[in-house]
Amino acid sequence: MIEEIFFSVVVPLFNKQSVVLDTINSVINQNYQNFELIVVNDGSTDRSLDIVNQNFDGRVKVVDQSNAGVAAARNAGVKHAKGDWVAFLDADDLWASEHLSHLDELIKTVPDVVMVSSSSRKVPPKFQLSQVKNTESDYRYTTSFFKRESQVNFPVNSSSVAVKRKVLSKLGGFLPYSSGEDVEMWARVALTGRVCISNFCSVYYRQDLTSGLSGKAIIENRLGNQLGGMSSTPVLRMIKERIKSNALTVDSDLKEYICFRLEVGLKVRFAKGDIKGLRELLRCSDWKSYCSPSKYDFLRYLPDFAIRSLRVLYFSVRK
Repeated sequence: MIEEIFFSVVVPLFNKQSVVLDTINSVINQNYQNFELIVVNDGSTDRSLDIVNQNFDGRVKVVDQSNAGVAAARNAGVKHAKGDWVAFLDADDLWASEHLSHLDELIKTVPDVVMVSSSSRKVPPKFQLSQVKNTESDYRYTTSFFKRESQVNFPVNSSSVAVKRKVLSKLGGFLPYSSGEDVEMWARVALTGRVCISNFCSVYYRQDLTSGLSGKAIIENRLGNQLGGMSSTPVLRMIKERIKSNALTVDSDLKEYICFRLEVGLKVRFAKGDIKGLRELLRCSDWKSYCSPSKYDFLRYLPDFAIRSLRVLYFSVRK
């Protein structure tokens, strides 16, 4: 008989009084009940903590700490976890009732897996859980993390994933970046062993919620933005450092992933109208190594006024 997996569910909480009740209820109402729920209150200044304590006394382990940011909150949750697997859920997102049972199925399907994830869907802020029918194709899965990440923008996210607790501890937890700390962690985990990512949608993340786990970031992404190329984001910096130290070999999937992330950076610069940054990225050695030849290379030869005109046209068509 296969032993039933015990999950530690970690919910970092900062000023989510309007939605945290629904979020925690989506965990409490899981079909799969072999879990503990740990809410890490990261110095909330609204009624979030009172709502948790008043509505879930005894069913939720609350860890209370001064505001230190989302990375520190998740690390605190992992430190208090008892399960072999840690599942994460942001305090404004929702799980379908089948979420944990699906992750359990993925873990038991793929031998020696260290990370599993279902798929997720963006929903409006006032979205409420309703019955969603998944087709047979939604149950397909892949074990190629970097391939999947380069096909779909952030298929693994901080509300869809579960990771072996021992792996999280061995890697030293989430690093205190101001943003991108979760993506960097999933990539580090994927480099340690097998992953499994399915098409089954069991996570719904709300958009346009203004307050979040901003916290005190110890390492700022501004440094990366100044450096450019593969130094522009935490995950690309980590990969570049490992390649440089010969700790990582670039295969076709990883090269595709690096190019995809660099192209995302190019699109961000284009959207912001940062023509100087766009040109610097197109000229940098990382772009030449992993992206060229590329469909975006033509931008290098256009004068500034032509790029501005193209940007205006692009956004007028999108309206």
